[in-house]
Amino acid sequence: MSYFIFNNINSDELGLMVTSPPVRPTWELENTVFTLAGRSSKFVQMSKTFDMQTMTIDTFLDDLSPSSLQKLYLTFQGHGKLWLSTSPAEYLEVIAHPPDIKTVAYLAGECKLKFTVKPFARAVNPTVTEIHSPDVYKTVNNTGTVFSEPEISFISVANQDIRINVNGADFGVTHPESCTFDSTICIDCEEQIVYFKRPEGVAYTCMQFTTGDLPLLHTGDNYISYSGMVKDFKINVKERFL
Repeated sequence: MSYFIFNNINSDELGLMVTSPPVRPTWELENTVFTLAGRSSKFVQMSKTFDMQTMTIDTFLDDLSPSSLQKLYLTFQGHGKLWLSTSPAEYLEVIAHPPDIKTVAYLAGECKLKFTVKPFARAVNPTVTEIHSPDVYKTVNNTGTVFSEPEISFISVANQDIRINVNGADFGVTHPESCTFDSTICIDCEEQIVYFKRPEGVAYTCMQFTTGDLPLLHTGDNYISYSGMVKDFKINVKERFL
């Protein structure tokens, strides 16, 4: 029997029986169609942005009491993470819409759950690779089906600049004066932010101390190295799938 988990709440806990195995959507690049004077066919321009998609999970609920419905309405609203038993290695980032409930018997009914799904299914257990020596290239494999925006972190142990080379392209981080030597510097390429976090947990942005484009990892093998005195250099590939 299929089931799902939304924001750590299992569908079984809500009394929902999934009546049709859910299949996640796929994504494609947005495109714009132009009509050009004198041209017999339309011109299609592809963007670099992927469309959002929608999906519906069909369920049956045998308890339509006010307390049961209230629990449903409170659960399925806003942003969250959706895991499907039919795709156990992936999760989706979604926006939940209010349940659509149709009564079919006394205190029982069909419940359709609609979600707007953000681009890409994401690895439940992403690959995390460590590089232990500077100026040595490490092969990092992206097993996803689309490029990934990784998270790179390290602890700087000297007041000097750090250079990260990904597939021949450099990304530089100038050591912020307020960043103590035991702070962790994190490069979150998807959120497009660079910050350092002190041991007590307080984080400070340091995007202004960087140069170059944020690194991307194409599918397959990528070659990564760094220069500078750091420790605990890690790369979270954050694989994504179409």
